[in-house]
Amino acid sequence: KPSAAGPGLAGRGRAMGKPMPAGGCGTQKASAAFVLGLAVAILAVLLGPAFTISPRFDSDAGARSPQCPARVTNATLFDLQGDGAGGRPGGVDASAAGVGGSGSQRQNLDFTSARDGRGLSLGKLCDRFVVTFRDYKLVGEHKARLSQRLNARLNETQRSAWEWVDRKNVALKYPTDFGLVAVKDRSVLDVLRSVDVVRDVFADAKMAGRRELLGTTEREHKLALEMVSDSLKPGDILAKGPGRLHTPFSSDRPGEPSRRGRGLISRALSFAQGFNFSSFKRSQIKSLYKPEELWKKGITGKGIKVGIFDTGVREDHPDLKNIAMRVNFTYQQSTSDGLGHGSFVAGCIASVSPGCPSNAPDVALHTFKVFTDDQTSYTSWYLDALNYAMVVKLHIINVSIGGPDWSDKPFVHKFRELVGQGVIIICAHGNAGPDYGTANNPGDEHWSIAVGGHTDDFKIAHFQSRGHTMQEKPFGYGRIKPDVVAYGHQVSSLRMERGCKEASGTSVASPVAAGIAALVASSVPESEWHYKLTPASMKQVLQEGAERLPRESIYIQGPGKANLHKSFEAMQRYEPKVTVFPGSIDLLDQDYMWPLSKTPLYATAMPLIMNLTITNGLGAHGYFEKEPEFTATNKLGEALDVHFERINVLWPWSGWIAIFVQVRDSGRNLTGVAEGVISFTIRSPPFPGEREGRSQRVEVPFKAKVIRTPDRNKRVLWDDYHNIQYPPEYVPIDDLNYRKEMLDWNGDHPHTNFHPVFDALTDNGYYVEVLGSSLTCFDASNYGTLALVDSEGEFHAEEIEKLHNDVSEGGLGLLIVGEWWNKQQMRRMKFFDDNTRDIWTPIVGGANVPALNRLLADFGIAFSDEITTGQIRLGRNVVSVNTGTSIKAFPARSSLFTLDGGLSPVLGLTRVGQGNVLAFGDTSAFDFNTHANLVPSLFLDFVKYTAGVAYPSWFKAGTVHNEAYENGNMKARLPNPSEGLDAKTLKILRRPLECHTNARRPKEMPVAERPLKPEEPVANPVVPDAEVIMNGIHKVEEKVATAVDGLLDVNHALAGPSEEDATSNVGGAMPHTGIVQAYFQRQLFGFLVVVVCLCVLIVWRKVHSGKRSKLRATKNRYTRLRQIV
Repeated sequence: KPSAAGPGLAGRGRAMGKPMPAGGCGTQKASAAFVLGLAVAILAVLLGPAFTISPRFDSDAGARSPQCPARVTNATLFDLQGDGAGGRPGGVDASAAGVGGSGSQRQNLDFTSARDGRGLSLGKLCDRFVVTFRDYKLVGEHKARLSQRLNARLNETQRSAWEWVDRKNVALKYPTDFGLVAVKDRSVLDVLRSVDVVRDVFADAKMAGRRELLGTTEREHKLALEMVSDSLKPGDILAKGPGRLHTPFSSDRPGEPSRRGRGLISRALSFAQGFNFSSFKRSQIKSLYKPEELWKKGITGKGIKVGIFDTGVREDHPDLKNIAMRVNFTYQQSTSDGLGHGSFVAGCIASVSPGCPSNAPDVALHTFKVFTDDQTSYTSWYLDALNYAMVVKLHIINVSIGGPDWSDKPFVHKFRELVGQGVIIICAHGNAGPDYGTANNPGDEHWSIAVGGHTDDFKIAHFQSRGHTMQEKPFGYGRIKPDVVAYGHQVSSLRMERGCKEASGTSVASPVAAGIAALVASSVPESEWHYKLTPASMKQVLQEGAERLPRESIYIQGPGKANLHKSFEAMQRYEPKVTVFPGSIDLLDQDYMWPLSKTPLYATAMPLIMNLTITNGLGAHGYFEKEPEFTATNKLGEALDVHFERINVLWPWSGWIAIFVQVRDSGRNLTGVAEGVISFTIRSPPFPGEREGRSQRVEVPFKAKVIRTPDRNKRVLWDDYHNIQYPPEYVPIDDLNYRKEMLDWNGDHPHTNFHPVFDALTDNGYYVEVLGSSLTCFDASNYGTLALVDSEGEFHAEEIEKLHNDVSEGGLGLLIVGEWWNKQQMRRMKFFDDNTRDIWTPIVGGANVPALNRLLADFGIAFSDEITTGQIRLGRNVVSVNTGTSIKAFPARSSLFTLDGGLSPVLGLTRVGQGNVLAFGDTSAFDFNTHANLVPSLFLDFVKYTAGVAYPSWFKAGTVHNEAYENGNMKARLPNPSEGLDAKTLKILRRPLECHTNARRPKEMPVAERPLKPEEPVANPVVPDAEVIMNGIHKVEEKVATAVDGLLDVNHALAGPSEEDATSNVGGAMPHTGIVQAYFQRQLFGFLVVVVCLCVLIVWRKVHSGKRSKLRATKNRYTRLRQIV
């Protein structure tokens, strides 16, 4: 640019041989901007995923199909986002709309169960339902047959209230076993279920992965209000309902606050504290498992088909070597990944990137896009994809989804069918840790391979779910999961386009394990696939090669961390066999067998229960040749009484057996170690080409400590029979201030969320037993304390009468820990469920206060409907009460404690006849999963009092009432005495008055058979889906193959798969925010780069400021010279 002094000066400067710098200060600013821009670019490249803002989802634009409004949720991808990782997973944020908001999502409550009075008039709106049929046919045949038979049973109005919904995807070229219908009038559903060709009907549930999807938008909220306004009462608050719970992706440390909004210096300091330069390399999957030795042998995964059910992958991804097939089942017009989740998962299996190589580079990747780029799917999409997976004959499928609803029939049944066809299903165990009782489905099924996560230094990742499975409660004890743990913390894998990034979660560990399985499978010759490459054989070799981690329970790590080379060696010598996990039971191993190892055996105790998983490598189905038996191998073993429950038919490729162990009454004074062997024989039909079936005898060594029967006052009986949880009903969270949770699904068991109490009691010489039958099924003379903690169930009159006699005449101590119950609050927690078009109201509060009041009426004790929050000082302990209940009435000669500054008591101690009774109004101090300030020692004080061992040190600080107490606080009202006594509620909350197998078995006490789960075979052993399986192991495969032969060739179909709409909606994008901890090394490096750039800029500015001064002086001299001239 010309100088301000004019062209003459510039010309003179050039003429004198001293050209002026063109641009002057402008050039300096441009240089400074370039340096800053370079620094920011470097930082952005390094930290991109951690700070990328996820696009907002416009529910009005894409969340609804043309026919029906959006539905919320059934299953979901494990969220690749760090938000909330330090908090409790799942649920919704109550700050959004009543209780709806930005929390994680919950499993939809099953529409197929009876919901009298909850149905809504849909008007012009419609619901879409999955109709499953009893056989496989082309979709056109199903449509014609159903239309003819259904319309023949419907009246004129009903015929116009339903229609067949056409689906468009590649799977529709082949036979299918389901259809999709839209229904406006619910009366059609009952007729639909009665059609002879229909197996069942389910809502076409939406699966949403982003927690933000639970936040009700203004338009959605308005629509829902219009639909249900007639059913709402004054004061009701409508909130978006929960879908299938998914536990959030975890990369932050538990308890750490979000790093968003923190200063650069504080973030840099926190990164530096955990900085580990060696982890740059260790974050590579290849560096941890060292597959190079197998690669040198030509074992690279070649020939193995691995299915990835995710968000797709780009066709020309430079770091994936063999993308054999890409199919789309969503409404989007692309099979590519617009989210990044599918690319990352694929990279964990088969990446060839030098920056993040994986184990099995040559596997044939088959990507099934069942989630949109907004991380949303539908039941019908998944079912079509799973049917197509049988057509293309996949070997392994990775499933990075999960939730607590084990009663989710369409998914469980279809996945189970695939396993029956020989497909290996590898699932994420769940990211709900460090909470207990959080195993996710379908990983908690005995036929799946659930994968937990460990760090690069082989410690269990903090985010991994923990504890036994929940679906066996209260009649039995949960299964041991996970089946193996793999690398899942700060794992480096592929970005969506190119390059690598780091992430954590069991959704990462699952494909890492799938890569190991694929590499091991590729070592099997194709001629041996039919018996060496099966769901059973793969689970067996992974577990055989696993290495146990020190000081971790079997209910946290399963068999241990995966070892690629040991599993490879196990596969080389593999022959079909039956195995049991655990292969031996040694209850003397305190760490590994916790919590069962902390309760020794003794006479008169409730049975010790353990659930063993049987993996049957002999065939897809098998059976017990005779009943299992226990044989003592030492003198003390003869004092044991061992009985069993088992599945009737092992299918697919697996089953279970539960053992119940107790010491005979004659062994009251015995001590030592009891040993024995559990044995049974499994028989299976022959493999293809064989004439005779196979059988195998299995033996499981058993060892346990036996002690003299403890004194009565040292024994605590924990009532589990009256604890009701989700699923299937809407049981709300206990702590209403805990915004990340909505449903109570962790069991309320001393081995799950109340495990700190269990440890405190057993460490102080007490013995905790669990009652899984009614209160009429125990001998009160054996126990010092009966604990009823957070009970939601109803009590029978016989139970009420027996308990009063046991306490007042038998000297039993009674410890009741209640929770909030408030009818108005329960109405506020209503939500409109998009799947069922129903309003869901909690079936109880945090606890069933009306039922507890009926139980305690003869004692003169009653809780109120007041929701109390505050603190109570008991000796040195300051105990938080978080939305508990208060005491309404208490008997004379009692001591009561109120909250600091409160009006209503929350703790009462008294003596009724011969027994001590203690009532407390909140569980927060004892529930590990609420992440409150735990005071398990307080529970110990409670037990000492109720058992008559000692008065608490703080006992005299209470207010003594010599006469019966009646709370006069206007806020503390007595719940309606008849609340919860209607037939519908009693059917759900009052369990049978029976003594099940889990109760003590004295000769005079009959034991009822445990009710089998609905899907379990009964009487004459029939494998589930018997029409498909019992005529031969591969019957479905034959049906599909036969139909395919008359249609299109599979290879031809794969060449041009349809990518057209499946007429459904979308939701949420893969999260990128909050993964700060996972990227701390690169962030620190980026921070250092920025600091260096700034220093260079400062030095540069000082150097050039001197030059500018000289230039200014020269200019002035020229000006003066010109004036002189």
